[in-house]
Amino acid sequence: WRAWELGIGALLALGVVPRLERRALREAAGMLGVALILGAVLFYDAGTPFPGAAALAPTLGAALVILAGRDGPNLVGRLLSTAGPVWIGRLSYSLYLWHWPVIVFYIYLAMDMPGAVSGAVLLAVSLALAWLSLRFVERPFRRVSDRRAPRRQPFVAAAAGIAAISAAGGAVLVYDGIPGRLPHETRAAAAFSNDVDPRYDDCFRDKVDAKGWLEPCTYGAPDGPIRAALWGDSHAASLAPALDRAGQITGIRLALYAHHGCPGLTGFQVYWTGREHDCGPFLDDTYETIAQDPGFDLVIMAHRAPVYAQGWVPYGLTERNNLPLEIGPRDGPLPAGGDRMAFYLESLERTIVEIKDAGKQVALVYPLPEPGDMVPQMLMRHLLRGGAAADLTLPRARFDGRTAELVRAYDRLVAVHDLIPVSLHEQLCDATACRLVIDAVPVLSDETHLTATTARRLAPLFVPALSFVHGAT
Repeated sequence: WRAWELGIGALLALGVVPRLERRALREAAGMLGVALILGAVLFYDAGTPFPGAAALAPTLGAALVILAGRDGPNLVGRLLSTAGPVWIGRLSYSLYLWHWPVIVFYIYLAMDMPGAVSGAVLLAVSLALAWLSLRFVERPFRRVSDRRAPRRQPFVAAAAGIAAISAAGGAVLVYDGIPGRLPHETRAAAAFSNDVDPRYDDCFRDKVDAKGWLEPCTYGAPDGPIRAALWGDSHAASLAPALDRAGQITGIRLALYAHHGCPGLTGFQVYWTGREHDCGPFLDDTYETIAQDPGFDLVIMAHRAPVYAQGWVPYGLTERNNLPLEIGPRDGPLPAGGDRMAFYLESLERTIVEIKDAGKQVALVYPLPEPGDMVPQMLMRHLLRGGAAADLTLPRARFDGRTAELVRAYDRLVAVHDLIPVSLHEQLCDATACRLVIDAVPVLSDETHLTATTARRLAPLFVPALSFVHGAT
């Protein structure tokens, strides 16, 4: 992806590109180069796939500016020769090296992306560190290297530094990150990233990869006919431990039909920018199976509603810079400015009506809290700073801001269509906050999916729904 960008610079350095002898050509090249660079700055956003073809504009822009300046005077060259740009140019390599560690350490400490004020401070810190590197590292190294008599000292020092860094990196690799550096409580919190259904790969990921969703895994009571279907995306799969326990309590066996990024909604499509993703075959196959099988008395609809109705979480760290996720009918995404909330809710209600018309009851699982960060990692940082695990919460106002419209719509659907509500958030949230940790166990294994431990804890909430099924105990 990057080799061709370096290749353009190499062609300029080798003199392969013809010289621009005429002043008018140099002026045009410089202006066009600046326009291409500014165009990328102003018009590229999180939805722009990068690197790739989009990198062509700023790369060619930089090449044209360099080409114009190489071959003679021009307006852009004079502007870039003033004191400010020259000073930045001298710092550029050190600034390139320093800016990212500064940003990363800020994010780690603040657990948030920098805003306008903090961003300005980080820029100032990066410039200061870059100047110190230029003053005390780059220039001394160059002075020694430029002397006629070769000096071994800088090369010996560089080799020693490389060896030390390699040894440190090797130790981290051999000792698997050296987990012993952290307290036991913190390591235990991190381990919950892997607290998922033991059958997750076999019953979800592998079935999706092999398109084997019409041979679903079953949960709950081990014997007897399958009487219920759990249908949805990866959030449905994360609920499998809850339904397994609830099914054992009620004597009900149920089948899991799940596909990542595909809510159980007929005629619905999810469009991932820069990624192949087609929900059509999964939705068509599984809906037909569920609707036509007379053995199914109950369909449990579970999916991550907010991401389809509103897009990625706009706060926190994990999804803010994701490429856009769009929705729409099978023939293409909604147009820019389309009402995705309305389209999602219309699709949901249409699907509910179709399932009810097929003679099935529907249980509707309400949205979960979305903290916008990986909860086990959040808990680790919280504990390392001396905080109590129970204090890690999501403000209720933030949860309501993300889900209030959906909850109201779900309440209406439950009332109008006589559905069975499964309001998991009511067990996790009070009037002021939503708990992210219960008895030292993270509620989520990442930023949105329940840990298996928490899912099992919430199993009683599914008992009323499964009790509807004929033959439940």
